Amino acid sequence: MCSMWVYVIGGYLVAGVGTVASGPGRKLIWAAGWDLRLSSNPFSQRKKLAQWKVVTIYILFFVTGILLWPLLLVEIVKEARKNTPESIREFGRRSRAQEVGKGWLRNRITVEEAEAKHMSDLGLGEGVSESVRRARLEFARSRSIPVTGKPIPFGFLHCEWREMVGSMREGDELWEYRSPEHFWEHLAGRAGIALVRKGEVVDAITTALN
Repeated sequence: MCSMWVYVIGGYLVAGVGTVASGPGRKLIWAAGWDLRLSSNPFSQRKKLAQWKVVTIYILFFVTGILLWPLLLVEIVKEARKNTPESIREFGRRSRAQEVGKGWLRNRITVEEAEAKHMSDLGLGEGVSESVRRARLEFARSRSIPVTGKPIPFGFLHCEWREMVGSMREGDELWEYRSPEHFWEHLAGRAGIALVRKGEVVDAITTALN
């Protein structure tokens, strides 16, 4: 019986060491202790801890991670889910939607109307210097924007537009939006296209700023 418990405890600790030693495990533990370090901001009010204190606390973190590795594993799984391409896209959609007030919505618009209204040649037409043309082409290719020599919907925002249209569900609506005039007077105005789902803005593309 005693030997069985030795194997169980040994296996548990080995699993803990493996979890802590893994890349995601180390990353979480280092992140947990990051605030112990002196900020690079020269105006920071935090005091620098003695090196031995920092080392001691990190050792305690690693030991705790080994002993409580199931909890650490749960955090690793949560962190992995946050970093999936779809999670990153969803975070982007939420961030863009939060920038648009529901009171800013002006009028409904169809996909075809929006695309016709916001066609762009990426600023590659006549009168553009060769250096600027090359820079814009390189930027477009870095974002996987098709460069065909013809205007495309929303120009450099083409990827965001296709992503927004691709995420539309039955019943979703596209609305043109524009912030109130006092925003523009204070150089904080914005306008664009918003995706509305069940009365809530769930994504948006800003086509004008000041």
